[in-house]
Amino acid sequence: MKTTADRSLKTSPRSLLREGTLVVLAATLLNLALYAAARGLGATILLDPPAQEPNHLIVWFDVAWKTALPLVLGVAVLGLVRRSRFGLTALLIAVLVIFVPTSVVPAVVAHDAITSTTLLLFHLLPTAGFAVLALRVRQTQPETMPRAERSVST
Repeated sequence: MKTTADRSLKTSPRSLLREGTLVVLAATLLNLALYAAARGLGATILLDPPAQEPNHLIVWFDVAWKTALPLVLGVAVLGLVRRSRFGLTALLIAVLVIFVPTSVVPAVVAHDAITSTTLLLFHLLPTAGFAVLALRVRQTQPETMPRAERSVST
């Protein structure tokens, strides 16, 4: 059983910063490894984004910053809402509703199957890493009494 001291340690800003940094670094390195593997397998890494020039080539630097920046922003938001169970739940729902479905868009406009699969993984793996981090933070929150019990007990 976890004590209150254990919970406060896990939700401290320093602990969240450390774990968030690990998620950002791991996701960025993983996506760069996926990029290298896809290139090694002969993927074109070209896509035709809607309303933009066709044959857009994705380079390693794009992969790095487009993985790291959204995750850093997500960890920052997570840090702001870490003490609110409702805020954490809303953030998790937003991630699932916004980022998971939009992950499919780049994969649809890719030139080949390897690029399509790689682009899908570029989006889903960091999203999953962030979701796991947010769930871990949410699990450290104290349980709240249901509304009916609160009104009876007061």
